Amino acid sequence: MSELVIGLTLVAGGTSLPELATSVLGGLRGERDIAVGNVVGSNLFNLLAVLGLSALVAPMALPCPMRCCGSTYR
Repeated sequence: MSELVIGLTLVAGGTSLPELATSVLGGLRGERDIAVGNVVGSNLFNLLAVLGLSALVAPMALPCPMRCCGSTYR
């Protein structure tokens, strides 16, 4: 296994530990809203941030199969 994979795995685990601790403590204290909100908010942010950054780094054009692309379509 390469050092890059090991390093990225450790970084991913380290950045997820605060979210895990918040969710576990919220669940143990009976504050399920905090636990669920933390998980949903974290996943939503991670998904949108990764998609947004990857679109900025490597934008790609999608071909339009319809004939109306060159004209104004109403």
